[in-house]
Formats: sequence, C-alpha cells, structure tokens
Amino acid sequence: MKRTTRRGALALAAAALPIGGVFAVEKALEWKEPVTTVARDASAAEYFAALGTAPQDDERAAGLPVRGTEVAGPKTPGTFRIVVVGESTALGFPFGLDLSLGTFLAAGLSRAHGAAFERFHVGESGRSSQGVLRFLDDALAMQPDLVVLYSGHNELLHRLTQPSPFGRGSFPWRLWPRIAERLERWHEASREPAPASRPARIPEDQWGAVGLALRTLAGGDREKNVWSSLPVTDRERELHLERWRTNLGAIVARIRDRKVPLVAIRPTSNLRVPPLSAGRGFDERALRAYEDGDFVRARDLDPAPVRMTSAHGAAFDETLRAAGVPVVDGDDCAREACATEVLGEQCFVDLMHPRERVYARFAEKVADRMGELGLPGLDAKGRARFREAAEEILARNAAVVAQGEVDSANLLVLLYLTYGNRAAAEQCGRAFPEERRDLRLTLAFDLALRFGGKIREADATLDRAVVRHAEWSDAIGWWRARAGAASEAP
Repeated sequence: MKRTTRRGALALAAAALPIGGVFAVEKALEWKEPVTTVARDASAAEYFAALGTAPQDDERAAGLPVRGTEVAGPKTPGTFRIVVVGESTALGFPFGLDLSLGTFLAAGLSRAHGAAFERFHVGESGRSSQGVLRFLDDALAMQPDLVVLYSGHNELLHRLTQPSPFGRGSFPWRLWPRIAERLERWHEASREPAPASRPARIPEDQWGAVGLALRTLAGGDREKNVWSSLPVTDRERELHLERWRTNLGAIVARIRDRKVPLVAIRPTSNLRVPPLSAGRGFDERALRAYEDGDFVRARDLDPAPVRMTSAHGAAFDETLRAAGVPVVDGDDCAREACATEVLGEQCFVDLMHPRERVYARFAEKVADRMGELGLPGLDAKGRARFREAAEEILARNAAVVAQGEVDSANLLVLLYLTYGNRAAAEQCGRAFPEERRDLRLTLAFDLALRFGGKIREADATLDRAVVRHAEWSDAIGWWRARAGAASEAP
C-alpha cells in the first residue's frame, strides 16, 4: 500500500477556532497525517486505520491543547456536579462557556433548588464521537452526578480534511489515485503563502486576520478548484454512520458501568442555509434540493457534510432510547426558544451553532428529563426560578453574544469559500452589517467578492472599512496588494 501525506484543510482550522481568535489553530493547519490507499471492498477497520485520527479527537498526537476541557478539583460534599461532554455546541460556541448549556443548567438548578450545582466541560470544537469516547474516562474521573452528551455534527469532519482512503473512483484517478492531491499541492504552492514574519507596521492582532485570509486565498476559488477530498462517497457515509452507532453504544455502556446518570441531546442544525459545497463537478442534488425548498434533503446530501444527517439522528434515537437514556430533542428546543417552526437564522448563528436562548432551552429541557432519573428536576415554581437565572445570565453577557455573532459569520464565510459555494459566502457576508464586521470578516467578504469577479465592489468595501477603522489602514493596504494581484492573475 502506498503512503503519502497531506496538509489539513482550512475547514478543520475553522471548526477548531477558539472563542475570540484564530491564533491557536496554527498547529492544526500544519499537522500532517499519513494516508493509506485501501481497496474499495476493504473492511471498516481497514478504512478507518487508513483515514487516521483527527487532531481534535486525539490532541496528544497533534500537539493541540484541549481548550474546551475544564479542570475539576475535589467535589465539595453536598454539591451536585454536572459534566457536559461533546463538541463545540457542548462548549457554547461561539459564545463560550459563560453561555453554555452547562452554565445555564447549573445556575438554573441552583436557583430552583437553593442548593449547590456546578458544571464542568470535557470537549473540543470539531470533536467527533470517536474523540468523546477517547476522553470519556477524563469526564468520569471528575465524579459527575450527571453527564450531558451533545455530539453528532462532526462524524465526517476529519474525512473532509483528508483524501479518501479508497482513492479516486473515476478516470483518471482510478489509475493514478493520488494525482489529485499532487495537483492540489502544486496549485497551492504556485500562490504566495503567508510570509513568515509580520511587517512591523501591522499590529499582531490584525496580522492573524490577514494570515487567515491569505491561507484561504492560497486555496483559490474552490468552485473552480474543488478540494480533491470531495466527494464523500455513499459507502464512506455508511461506514461513518456505523461507527457513530457503535461509538454511541460504547459511550452509554461505559457511563452505565460507572453508574452515572446520562441525558443526551440530539443535535439540531440550521436548515435554511445552502449546502457548504455547491456540488459543481460532482453531485448537484444537494443544491437542487435546497433551491426546491427541500432543506432536510439538502442537508443530508451536502457534498461537504458537517451537520448531523437524518440517518445519524435516527441512529442516535434508536441507540439511546433502547438503552433507556432520556433524549432531549434539539430541534424542538430551537423551535420553542425562537417561537418558530422554521429551523433557520432566528435560531442559529451559522450552520449548526444555536443562538444563546436555544442554549438556555437545552438546559431547561435537560432539567426536565433529570426527574425521570430520580434527580432534581423542575416543578412550576422551580421552572420560574430557573428562567429567572437564565435571563440574568443573558443580560450580563450581551457583549459576548454580539462578538459571537461576528465570530460565527466569519466562520461561515470561510467554510463556504473553503468548500466551494462562493455565492453562499458572499450572501452571508453581505447580510452581516458592515459596521459590525471585524477585520477577519471584512477580509473574508472581500475575498468572496473577488472570487466572484466583483473587484470594484470589493475595493469600495475596503475603502469604507478604512474610513471606519483608520487603524486597519496598513493591514488592508497590505492585503489589497496581494489579493488584487491574485484576482488579476490568469
């Protein structure tokens, strides 16, 4: 079997964005993993051995910190300890732990019962069920009185950053299965990379935004130069679904072995957003379904799947309910919190991360299900107190909410640019008010316009940004020179 290496894709870095910055993703961008080509009738074990492990599922292999995991000291007698495990949504992304479902849950129960409840988190942005299982013992070592699980969006994320272990299935890739990767590396090497050192006139905090935009620029217009890691085949989706089902069963079994109560939240996602990939050159069924208003099918067929599919949701329900684990319906929480039947922008800040009031509703529904396990739940008076505590948390974190909305808009634009839906990237950037855009989002939107050939509008947008933020002048000037040259190249 032939071995090769490949740089992790920008989507991996974007999914791992720490709250409020991009600087800690450098190791993820530089991380390389061997990829082994296997036969198309290979077993699941052979396939996943060839695919390898995602950095966020095993940060010790990649040298990444576990940014979402908190350190729990000895438990104070009489204190009820809640441990939330999972992915970015389990950590309250993009708002952070101060607005996580764990924070709402502990604060609301403390107010409702006049007792001490505390919460800790064991998670990582972009973590899959494989990573949850790997670090579950860390969560159980905290001596929780309750574990809350939120996992399901990232089951295919690592595959999206790597070539398929099966190689390419159509001519000429079936004859030379790594030609696509070689051409991609040559294409990226032909463009100017981010320089090693920062020009003295550009502040360090602005340099991170410029560097992130440059790395996206280096990938080129992904509608024309599609990631060689796409498409994810139906067979691969089946393999990842089966691993998801197996991991869920193992998670439940391990928690039960320790006799710790568990409540699981079935992940919810935004249906009113276009597929990450427009499907050009591959399979346009997802884009057609979205244009026809069949948003569930569009999500499930997205060539770059990062939202939990209907099949994964069905496996979630079947596995956990068969084990007698109370399940909170994330979709219902979003609808109730936003007073809408449509799972769209009213409920979410991007593809799958909820708005702050949805996090509060997650917590309230978990508290409701706790009663089924003989744990402190909510009666009518307790519910009123629970909601009072949630409103206080929301009121004192208004600035956090505002910044989180900017962070998520930037993430969404970059993901669309990375996976080849330029129109969606432009639409997302255009919908966010200019006066609220930070430098990262300003440059990402500028790149979407340039890829679309709208050079005059891009330049005018940058001119207005400099008028509003004179302190960005050097950074934008430096960026404009390089992005402009790239957009004029044949």
